[in-house]
Amino acid sequence: MKQIFTLALFLTAIILSACTDSDSYYFNESDSQAIQVDAYITTSFDESTSRVKCDTVSPGDSIIFLSVVQPSKSARSQSTFWTLDGKEFAHEFSFKSSIITPGIHHVSFVFVDIFGDTLSDSITLYVASEPSLDSRYFVPADETQNLDPNEQIRFAWNGYDPDSLWDIYYHFELQESPSDQEKEKKPIVDTILEQPFFTLNKKLNPLTKYLWHVCTFNNLKHASKATLESSFYTQGVSGENAIQGFVKSTSSETVDKVHLVLMDSSKTVIRELPNKKLDSQFNSFYIKPLPAGQYTLVTFIDSLPDFKADTTVLHLEGDQVYSLDSIFLEDTIPPVISALSTGDTLDYADTLQFLLKDGGGKIVFSRTSTYLDDTPITSITLSSDTLTIPLPYEKSWSPRILTITTVDQSLNYTTRNFYLKPNAKLFEEIQ
Repeated sequence: MKQIFTLALFLTAIILSACTDSDSYYFNESDSQAIQVDAYITTSFDESTSRVKCDTVSPGDSIIFLSVVQPSKSARSQSTFWTLDGKEFAHEFSFKSSIITPGIHHVSFVFVDIFGDTLSDSITLYVASEPSLDSRYFVPADETQNLDPNEQIRFAWNGYDPDSLWDIYYHFELQESPSDQEKEKKPIVDTILEQPFFTLNKKLNPLTKYLWHVCTFNNLKHASKATLESSFYTQGVSGENAIQGFVKSTSSETVDKVHLVLMDSSKTVIRELPNKKLDSQFNSFYIKPLPAGQYTLVTFIDSLPDFKADTTVLHLEGDQVYSLDSIFLEDTIPPVISALSTGDTLDYADTLQFLLKDGGGKIVFSRTSTYLDDTPITSITLSSDTLTIPLPYEKSWSPRILTITTVDQSLNYTTRNFYLKPNAKLFEEIQ
């Protein structure tokens, strides 16, 4: 009986084998689909935006985590997710998020296919707060006077890394304030420091203004928003002094030349500088050397008589640079509008011309307007100080009002009305 049962199983196996195409159960490489995944950091979903695998950002910055699945995201999968430092934190293919905690973070995109195989790609994020630089408290204080040009000068400031994770560095620069003779000054010191202080062992020029600048950055090249900008003056020798002045005006044009008259306590002119060219960077000038004493400085502009002169009384002590930051030249005189012929009553013509003059700079053509009654005239031209106004070539026996308004560089404005009487000769030409 046992032999009969064994024979039956054997015959059944032969029948099943004969009815089955066993070749179809073998793995065929051509039927498989190769899948590749990539992870990136970017700032926009636009394909033209650059994509990187490593970046430095500030805590809370908005970041786009972007995954690319090839040949397409429609490839079948069991699951997809992102990990942050080994822990799941998102399941979208691509999304926008931020990381708050400073440090080095590893982010991975994980793709598990239908066979359970895992594909992944990683990116690295350096999350760092910007270094801190105190731009209020430092030495020497801004505009410090009487530093000895032959002695050591010590500079110090405050800076630190708020994350306590990164090394920070300071870019320190020192240069002489440029003058009108020398627009660009090469730095005396230009160095990178690991500590928030510097000692200068180089001799400087007496009675001179110096500028120094500090910015800070960490070893991730993350720079602080704040920078330190300061200045100081070196003292003179044997009681010598200097005057530095900063000139401002109400004009929108740059004032580049002034007339300086310096008088002593007896009102005797001891120094006169006509058309003194100002330093273009700071609108400043120097007068040196001067002995100690009381002085009166008068500043005005020869070419612009509308500006009122500024008179400053000052007292110079020994070995100092006196800095004047209050020289303000004000123009309150409006422009003058006049017809080439005298009076306010003119014959109507196809073209009229007027003079626009101002002692505070050029007339601003874009702020010059004309109206015939209430209708604007836009085809006017201004050549030098002559305004040309074309009028409509039409027959009218009614008087008209022509209004002209103009504004100077100091925003003083003038409006003047002219009475246009009918011109019989012009109207006969029209007929």
